[in-house]
Amino acid sequence: MVDRWKEHLPRLVLDLLLSAGLLLPLLGALELMHLAPSCLLLCAALTVGLEVLCRSRRTALWGSILLVLVFLCWLAGGGAAVLQDVFIAFSLHVSGIPGALPLVSLSAARTLTVLVVLLAFLSTSGCELSRRRPAGHRRPADALAG
Repeated sequence: MVDRWKEHLPRLVLDLLLSAGLLLPLLGALELMHLAPSCLLLCAALTVGLEVLCRSRRTALWGSILLVLVFLCWLAGGGAAVLQDVFIAFSLHVSGIPGALPLVSLSAARTLTVLVVLLAFLSTSGCELSRRRPAGHRRPADALAG
């Protein structure tokens, strides 16, 4: 069991660093740095949760199904309206109208955090649902981590 965590620890640290490195400049560019501490905590919690879900193929499969169901329930329960408001606020901010983004700043920061964490997780390790790799095969993320 300890050996499996030793395998996942470098990827966890790499995911956290990549997520924070992408998230903080985006928050700064959108003038949402006052939400950085809560976004970094959410980033760490999501990264640890995703890494725990992907410890084995079985937990990765059931965790992926659970995440899709939770996302669909969130969309049906009002998440689509939140995403629409955030998209409109981003569009107005890019167009030069600065007053719209502060109205949805918490939702925008959380949405951005979730997207960045998923991007970092999938680009470094992701869940391994495929067949076993041949002996000696290393992924680019493994070469960076160790």
